[in-house]
Amino acid sequence: MEAVSRIFFSKEGVVTVEDVIAALKPSYDESVGLEQQRQIIQMEVDSDGAEICKGLLPDFLRAQGSLDEDFPRRFTYWCTGQMYVPKRESGGEPFKITVEFNDLESPSPDSLPVVHTCTKDLKFPALGYDGNREVLEQKIIQSMDQTKDMFTVE
Repeated sequence: MEAVSRIFFSKEGVVTVEDVIAALKPSYDESVGLEQQRQIIQMEVDSDGAEICKGLLPDFLRAQGSLDEDFPRRFTYWCTGQMYVPKRESGGEPFKITVEFNDLESPSPDSLPVVHTCTKDLKFPALGYDGNREVLEQKIIQSMDQTKDMFTVE
């Protein structure tokens, strides 16, 4: 089992904050609130051509991960239903968690983030809590707390 873990899973099953951040990929609703959405998460390219994830969401994940080493695993589980970050999807594609902004599932600016574990989607209201760090953090924690026992298998 250890060999399988080393081949398929990140760092033998340990989930780091940087593993999670590397998996985040934004999907913007360009019809509304693009500036606020990019405050939450934005991909940039550094001088070496590497993609870097910036914004309030990665900052929040790093802050929580520094306080609680188990937080990255719990966040990954909340978003994907998986306790690890695989190196690749079954089809060979890089593993990703899509961070989407829309008003269909989150019609109110006060809506909690919505997760779809099968498709690995994390959805925020289109206006992205107006780019407010405290509101974003509070909504993520509240949503994680409300759904923490939904995938318990006995």
